Amino acid sequence: MFSESFAGIVRRGIFNTVGTDAFTAAVAWFLLSIGELEKAPSRRLPRSLGWALCFVILIGVVLMPVSGFWLALPPTVSLALGRSS
Repeated sequence: MFSESFAGIVRRGIFNTVGTDAFTAAVAWFLLSIGELEKAPSRRLPRSLGWALCFVILIGVVLMPVSGFWLALPPTVSLALGRSS
């Protein structure tokens, strides 16, 4: 899945290769987060993941207050507090 985009990242030397390409950024986010979570959907997610996501989302809110970052706060706070399954 996404082998060509991933290969492009590797070909360009990995460091600072996403740039402004929205599709490559989406692939990077997928590879860094969602891909691993999809492997075991019935497993309870660690609270530390919730806190890490809260941190990233808060940075996004500060950098881009008029964005969809606000929408991610409730589920990540729930995850961080251990209230999600």
